[in-house]
Amino acid sequence: MRMNSVMAGAALVGLLATGAQAQVLGTVSVSPAAVKVGETVNVTATVDVLNANYCGFVVGFGDGVFVDGVSDANKPSPFTFTHTYAKPGSYSVTLGGRNVQSHPNCGGGEKAAPLTVTGSAAA
Repeated sequence: MRMNSVMAGAALVGLLATGAQAQVLGTVSVSPAAVKVGETVNVTATVDVLNANYCGFVVGFGDGVFVDGVSDANKPSPFTFTHTYAKPGSYSVTLGGRNVQSHPNCGGGEKAAPLTVTGSAAA
């Protein structure tokens, strides 16, 4: 009898955990993967829909600039963003969960895509 209660409790905890995060972070990609200072990079972020729900996320461009986004029935995945860089270097573009406009954060671990910016900043 004790084993049945332990199993039922574990099943309930698992059900609550999965119900709390109905959508999880998918992928983040950059195109092209190498640009010159001042050129536009395209960022695509996806959210994997497990149930008909909604969530919030943040894209970080690696240079201190962030943009929030939400995924719901009116704004389905994929999401595209553009960005330009003022300085050369190696950057990591990230996708993470965040509470945005009453949307709970998307589940899952942070995703990242590498980007190389070459050239010198415009004078």
